[in-house]
Formats: sequence, structure tokens, C-alpha cells
Amino acid sequence: MSTATMPIAQPPAVHPWAGTGDRALVPASETEAAALDARARAAKPFAGDWSYSRALAKWVRYPSTQLMGLGLCVLTAARLAVGPLGWLDLAILVGLFAWEPVNEWFIHAHLLHLKPRRIGVMGFSFVWDLPMARRHRAHHADPWDLSNLFIPIGAILFSIAFHATLFLLVLPTPLALTALAALNLIGLWYEWTHFMAHIPYRPTLPWLRTLQARHRLHHFKNERFWLGVSSNLGDRLLNTLPDGKQVEPSPTARLLQR
Repeated sequence: MSTATMPIAQPPAVHPWAGTGDRALVPASETEAAALDARARAAKPFAGDWSYSRALAKWVRYPSTQLMGLGLCVLTAARLAVGPLGWLDLAILVGLFAWEPVNEWFIHAHLLHLKPRRIGVMGFSFVWDLPMARRHRAHHADPWDLSNLFIPIGAILFSIAFHATLFLLVLPTPLALTALAALNLIGLWYEWTHFMAHIPYRPTLPWLRTLQARHRLHHFKNERFWLGVSSNLGDRLLNTLPDGKQVEPSPTARLLQR
């Protein structure tokens, strides 16, 4: 086949909402990005491979894990105390777990990857930077630093207060308790899958290894793809789940602030 008739390889389609990287205030320097990436890859913050028991023992020591674990136990006990479980409880549990991948995708793409914005008001200008986005940029700059990995306690407490108010307004008390318990369970699953992707632990189940590998591609290859952490269903629905071999490395995967 001549070069004239050879098909041209097309880049993977990018969902318009996934292109949050083009809002950078300053273009990324490819040299700077490559140097940071090489430095992080050369760092060896962990010794040896972790077993499941070692990973779990480390994970349960973090405050966010303990808070949501306590919340799950208290809310489950409260739900069982007010009456027997029914089909509506199961429907709420399934519905919240089904919604979480899409919710997670939107939070990741539009809040965590939000760039600093220069805002002008009455002749004055200032740079507005969402705290959770600033923290997430630190997480991308050093993916092996576990201090920026877990959900902040303040965010968990706000989420509990907000959702408790919402659920108690629209649901009977027993079902509201079920929904709140489900949110804590979802939060724990998110924390575990995220933790799993940032430590030298290899899951036994193949689908968990795939989930782990895709999150690492998000950090080390291209931040515009593989936005799901606890599930890739949102990526599949919103067209950000390409084959890693088809995606060009991004110079801003480690420098989201640029």
C-alpha cells in the first residue's frame, strides 16, 4: 500500500468537557514537565511491594477513613433501629452507586482540575483559586505523597451536613439514613481505590489492576483522560477512556497549575 492511500491514524475523540487543560494561565514548559516527571519517577518513597494486609493496615489509620467508617457503622445501626430493611433501601443503595461514577467524573473534570482564574471587579483584579483544585494540583505534582491523597475532613463534614439536610427533606427518615450510610460506603470505596493506585500494591483481581493502571495513566501520561477513580463507568459514558497507547503524553500531567 502506498503512502498516499494509507489511512491516517486519528487521535482519540475528546469529550468537550474533558479539555480542562486548555484553560491554563501559563503554557507548560515541556522541559520543566519532563524534569519533574523524571524526578518523581526516580523517587522511591516506598520500600518493596506491599501486601494486601500491609496496605489495609496503613489505609485504616487515615482520619478520613476512620471518620467515614465510624459514620457507616453509626448510620447503619440507626437505620436498623428504626425498622426492617426493604426494597426501597436496596433501590437507593443501587441508585447512589450507579450515580457515583458520573458524579465523580464531573467533580474531577470541573472542580479538581479547575485552573486559577483572574477576575476583574470595578477596576481591580485578583486570581481566584478553588482550594480543592489547588490541593489536587499538589497531588498531581507529587502523586506518591499520601498527605494529599485523602478527602479532607472538612469536605467530609460538609458533605454529611449537606446530604443529611437534603435527604431528610425529600425522604422518610429510614430511607434518609440508608442514603447517608450508602454515601459513607461509597466514600470508603473511593478512598480505597485511590489509595491502591498510589502505593506499591498489586491487587489480586484483574479488574482492580485495570482500574489501578488507568488512574496511573491519568497521573503519568495524560490528565485529560481516565478521570474515574473508583470506577471507569463515567469515562466510558463520557468518552474519556481511550487505549493508553493511542494517547500522546501530556506536558501538563504533572503541572496542572501551568
